[in-house]
Amino acid sequence: KIDSLCIKKAMDGVAKVCVIGAGAAGLCAARHLSRLPKLFEVSVFEQTDSIGGTWVYTPHTGISKDGLPIHQSMYKNLRTNLPKEIMAFPDFHFDPHLPSFIHHTEMLNYLKQYAVHFSLMPIVQINTVVTSVKPTGTSHHIPLIGDDFYGTCEQTRRGFSFDQWKVTTQNVVTKSFKTEIYDAVLICNGHYSTPFTMDVPGLEHFPSSKILHSHSYRDPELFQDQVVLVVGAGSSGKDIILDVSTKAAHVVLSSRKVPISCPLPSNIEQRGEVEQILPSGAVLFKDGRTLSPDTIIICNGYDFDFPFLDDDCGISIGGRMIYPLFKHIFNSANPSMAFLGVNITVLPFPYFDLQARWVFSVWAGFRKLPSAKEMVADCDQDWEKRQAAGIPRRYAHVLRAMQWDYYHEVAVMGANQPLDHVIQKLYDTVYQYRVTDLWGYKDYRFAVTGYSSFLLLSDSTGPTGVLNKIKVAVIGAGVSGLCAARHCCKFGDHVSVIVYEQGTEICGKLASAVCNGLTLNKKCENFRSALPCDLMGFQDFAFPPNAGSFPCQSQVTKYLEAYSRQYGLLQHVKFNHVVDHVSLQESGAKHRWLVKVTDLANQTLSCEEFDCIFISTECFCALPVEGLDQFPLEHVALSHAHLWTDNYKNKVILVLGSNSTTFVTLREVASIAKEVIWCSRQPSVRDLPDNVSHRPHVARIGDGQMACFSDGTSRKVDDIIVCAGLKHTFPFLDGSNGCNLVSEDEVKPLYKLTFNPCQSTMAFLGAAMDTSFAYCDMQVMWALRVWLGQQPLPQTSEMIADCKGSSNDDGIDLASFYKELAQYSNTRPPTPALLSMLREKVIEL
Repeated sequence: KIDSLCIKKAMDGVAKVCVIGAGAAGLCAARHLSRLPKLFEVSVFEQTDSIGGTWVYTPHTGISKDGLPIHQSMYKNLRTNLPKEIMAFPDFHFDPHLPSFIHHTEMLNYLKQYAVHFSLMPIVQINTVVTSVKPTGTSHHIPLIGDDFYGTCEQTRRGFSFDQWKVTTQNVVTKSFKTEIYDAVLICNGHYSTPFTMDVPGLEHFPSSKILHSHSYRDPELFQDQVVLVVGAGSSGKDIILDVSTKAAHVVLSSRKVPISCPLPSNIEQRGEVEQILPSGAVLFKDGRTLSPDTIIICNGYDFDFPFLDDDCGISIGGRMIYPLFKHIFNSANPSMAFLGVNITVLPFPYFDLQARWVFSVWAGFRKLPSAKEMVADCDQDWEKRQAAGIPRRYAHVLRAMQWDYYHEVAVMGANQPLDHVIQKLYDTVYQYRVTDLWGYKDYRFAVTGYSSFLLLSDSTGPTGVLNKIKVAVIGAGVSGLCAARHCCKFGDHVSVIVYEQGTEICGKLASAVCNGLTLNKKCENFRSALPCDLMGFQDFAFPPNAGSFPCQSQVTKYLEAYSRQYGLLQHVKFNHVVDHVSLQESGAKHRWLVKVTDLANQTLSCEEFDCIFISTECFCALPVEGLDQFPLEHVALSHAHLWTDNYKNKVILVLGSNSTTFVTLREVASIAKEVIWCSRQPSVRDLPDNVSHRPHVARIGDGQMACFSDGTSRKVDDIIVCAGLKHTFPFLDGSNGCNLVSEDEVKPLYKLTFNPCQSTMAFLGAAMDTSFAYCDMQVMWALRVWLGQQPLPQTSEMIADCKGSSNDDGIDLASFYKELAQYSNTRPPTPALLSMLREKVIEL
């Protein structure tokens, strides 16, 4: 039922949701809860003056100017210890031009981009600290959107009748308090702000001003020429010894763990556990050695801290354990309270995303929870398993190797897409590199090449040589052209790309364009997509919530502009450049493509050679009627291009053809025009407006703007709207490169509607009609895998034999074709929802 996007019941009311914290987890929660504004009214409270949580750097420590503890733990030189290729939210990836291990400033910038893209800033209240959360004591049932998904009323109520919450907040600037009632509370305030204290005998003998927790570590300059003792060899401890060693004279790492086995800087020494601090201030280790450090940095983790929770909330916290949290998320006693991100040793952003999606689906009524008794029993069972494995209480929420099974379980319970297989593969690989090259692994560069595969492009010594460098030309900066550029950029210096666009802006047929006096494209507010945006968009870049379910043309344009900005694509586009000719040239032992281009701005001609070429020019309208080219051009519009204006008021309008835009056109124009004549070869349909008549065929357009019909009748018309479909045209190809190209609107032969089988370094994008942007994703990834030597193609003769011929053949089973293409490209298989819509073609126009 979820996959079919079936919404059974309209909302009678809106549930108010309080999100505490505007770090990565809080922003992710807000992004998903705000997807349905008619269902949830979301308020995000952030006690600082900026979003980003722990990723906001401040040189200050201790207490802020507002009198609150500074919760940021970020230090000046921090870079992520996981690559961006697996760190991103699944529906909003990083700029591919960035290195794999990015600086914290880039991470904060990414979170700000995420917040802007998904329109989260208006619902975030900064400088607002939550001081109290307590149940109201009155049970309240929200009329949820999925109430009749689960049969009996008892089943529905079991997870969704709960206390409301009284939430008190304080503005840290004005010091004013405010109390409001919320239907649900989502706690996302993180667990990297309250240091866990070290219990070492004699710690009082060491000057307190010279003891700091990693939470307060900022800049290695402060430790110039010092002897520094770092206690704890977790991720923070390992990072800090490397950072501080650049300035300190001597760094000692104390840990109970197995010593680091890889080479380290010469001024780093490893020792075992600390026994005690002697009265002299010297540190005695368990092996009997001593050390007189200038500073001690404690890196032994953090405690959970939720000072705003009232005892009546049903949550107990102690020994780094929050109880009872069902699957580490839901308050078992009151499931309208949930926690995001309490687990430790996880893959943060994808983990937040899976949890937030599940919370959304439960609170929206799409998924149900067990009873409170069953949830508590599950919490007890999880803890008993950990105890049996010898795991101490302080590790009650640590996942480590268990995280992958947990992610899968959360995805299944929320009916969401599991993580790509490549994520665990790359995570485990990076872990091994961290073990063998702790000093240099953050200089490594990776590229994800598919759903289950990746490449190491370079390590700390330079390029690995796994790929040959290729130069790629992309013709056209529409949907498919932008997609091609985006994926080319993932491979860094191994793939250089130039996009040639004859217009002055991106977006192809969605942008304004004029050809031979005929307006090809204009922004049209009433023209909407045939697929909902959740299914239409690119796989790793979601539409913002303000696009609605079926976005209009300008919203799709804005989406593509945001896509270009996020992935830094405009630097690769040459605007006002028309490709005049593409030919095959011999260059040594291989063939290369010679591309001749005219710069329209300067009227200069240039030539450039490429290894591979993506042809992603859009289709153009066919003018199928004799004499149509003699009709006044200002009165001819294409169905995807005309503006819904009063220009048609009280006029006679001729609509030619039948495609996915025809019925939208008829509906809109009939509301304005005096008379609409619809001509198509297909039979008429029922329930047409009274002023719309159907004619079978227009023989020609005669003098005096007369439309001459095949039955011998004629009628003078004022304007013509062409809905005759689109045709492929590639004037820069002459057919000598292996493709017979355009013949009765067919591009052939094309292997799997993508490759020129005679010259497989040429690929055509977007040839199949009525597809989603994910189709381009799959085509591009498949082509790049082939061109970079990661995947072979069949022999030329086999490809020609397999060719389907027509590029827009309505007989193609798009659902089966998508599955096949996903297998070839090693990309995520299409969702069942998309396959269902493609298979059934259930589209209400």
